[in-house]
Amino acid sequence: MKRILIFGLSVLILITTAEAGRKKKKTGKITDGIYVDADYGFSMNLVGSWKGKTQSSKKRPHIRLVCIQKEYGIPSHYQEVPDQTQMPKFVIFSDTTTMGVRPYVDSILSKTYKSKQKKEIMSEFEILSVRDLVPAGMATLRVGDKRGVIWKGKAVYIREIQSSASSAGGRRVNGTYGGAIFAFKKDNLIVVAGMICEYDFYDAVMQETTAMMTSLTFE
Repeated sequence: MKRILIFGLSVLILITTAEAGRKKKKTGKITDGIYVDADYGFSMNLVGSWKGKTQSSKKRPHIRLVCIQKEYGIPSHYQEVPDQTQMPKFVIFSDTTTMGVRPYVDSILSKTYKSKQKKEIMSEFEILSVRDLVPAGMATLRVGDKRGVIWKGKAVYIREIQSSASSAGGRRVNGTYGGAIFAFKKDNLIVVAGMICEYDFYDAVMQETTAMMTSLTFE
């Protein structure tokens, strides 16, 4: 009986260790500012003060990389409470699809279309959950032999914030979020990126995120 118990505990430990190992598997690796995806084989350069974090979530396995801009501008209405600023964020999603790149982005933006891929994208692409989002158009994006699309949009917001970090009083501020959806496809592999930032610094953020996305290289 004792041997059976010891054997059972040993098997349980092995299973637990194996599960822990699987949970720790990352979506890729960042070396010298270059992200290389472990499963889909594409790579992308990180530029400026952008820092990327690889993912390991089983719930959102196709969210490959989450990038945050560490050095960013603060709008005038947040000068007293800079932590209220929307930190520029750039999220990479990848999976396979038979859709063309433009129809795929259209499906993401659709109010009626539903899919597991879209649900996963919506969980991390914050610009898509902003109220009163106004599209600014979609255009073709070409880099060498790569052909993709870029969609842009913005949304005016009104927020109640504290007057200062030490004050209990609040005040209303008006601002605008800017965002973009990038997408490139090779064969059946699609790579989609979503960006959001304060619109005051939209042009500068767009320049850097476009540089990152257009550095995309397929294996």
